[in-house]
Amino acid sequence: MDESLQREEQAIRASERQLRRFEWYTAGSVYFIIVFFAFMGLFSGAVRLPAHGELLALVAAALGLHVVATVWLTHSLIFRGRAVGGRRLGRSRLGRGWWIGYAALTVATMVVGALSVRDLPAPGGALPVPTWVSFNALLVVGLVVRARVWTGIGLLAGALVTTTALLFGVSMPSAVVVGVAATALGWGGAACGLCTAWTLDVVRQLHDSRVAQARLAVAEERLRFGRDLHDVTGRALSAIGVKSQLAAELARRGDPRAVEQMLAVHSLADEALADMRGLVRGYRTVDPTTELAGARSLLRSAGVTLRSDDLEPLVARLGQPATAALGWFIREGTTNVLRHSDSREVTLRTTAPDRTASDTVAGEVVVVLANDRPHAARGEAEERRGHGLTGLAERIEAVGGRLSAGPEDGRFVVRAHLPTVEPSTLEEHQ
Repeated sequence: MDESLQREEQAIRASERQLRRFEWYTAGSVYFIIVFFAFMGLFSGAVRLPAHGELLALVAAALGLHVVATVWLTHSLIFRGRAVGGRRLGRSRLGRGWWIGYAALTVATMVVGALSVRDLPAPGGALPVPTWVSFNALLVVGLVVRARVWTGIGLLAGALVTTTALLFGVSMPSAVVVGVAATALGWGGAACGLCTAWTLDVVRQLHDSRVAQARLAVAEERLRFGRDLHDVTGRALSAIGVKSQLAAELARRGDPRAVEQMLAVHSLADEALADMRGLVRGYRTVDPTTELAGARSLLRSAGVTLRSDDLEPLVARLGQPATAALGWFIREGTTNVLRHSDSREVTLRTTAPDRTASDTVAGEVVVVLANDRPHAARGEAEERRGHGLTGLAERIEAVGGRLSAGPEDGRFVVRAHLPTVEPSTLEEHQ
């Protein structure tokens, strides 16, 4: 169990490291694009305003503020938010005020940047500052909204740039071209943001699935341990209860055999403790012959006669997993008899499958454990829901077999179909 928990923690930590590495790689790429496009805007301003140092400084200051705000907003969205329609990125973590402030800063930067085109009566040369600002702003928008939203925002950005350029005295053709360029680059930035958000969401879902898989593996290990604990201690506690009751009755009669029964109880307790330690160390090996001898002794103490076939020929035909499953079948079947019946006779039969029966296939053997006088209050459905038989069915199914249990002609019958070691028939069965 401790090793399973450690493996789970290691798998989760490894997945988280990979996720964080990918997030920082993606964020770094986006930061680079934002800074690069800001420098392109600054270069455009320098080309278009060579003789206006103060105006160029104003454009540079506006671009610098906008870059800082864009990088901070992008970082917050990638590492603190959640994706719209997905899981990670989103506006809800930032608040409406941040978005209003960023929108105002973007408009101001575009207006200041539009000053760089006022001296050019016609389009040409480097794209003006507002087009690069539009790309960065729409990239952030693309991280959090759907296409129909940022499409409209891109059109608004183009209209804003066109109107501002016209107000600054730019000719209509130049203003229209600048507006179209701002819209086109803005849509490109939004598409970049959308792809970034989608990629992050896919990778994070993969991380979540890995974490869920690791935790599921530990949950299955816990179920296995609980099933083993039930199977190992169930029979021991049942035997201790039977022998203690017998010892009490013998002591009440003054029979010296009560001491012998209490010594047997002590031996069973030691055996249960050893089995428990074996569970803690790992999987416990179950030998069918040993289990049959223990079952015979336990049933005899409870006044039940066990009639069984020789298991040696059967064990020789089974692989190791099926042999262990047979041992658990005998153990749990015995526990089931003691708990849920007033049986006086139990039979254990091993038979080859009836080829004419519809529930048997080639390459398997059938083991049948039947007892008389089952408790009338426990029907077949209730028996099937018992933890012991459910766990036993899982064990047998894990090795390619099947288990059925239920009343038949006044007896309760547990029947196991176990695969033999022939590879071809075993593959067909599985």
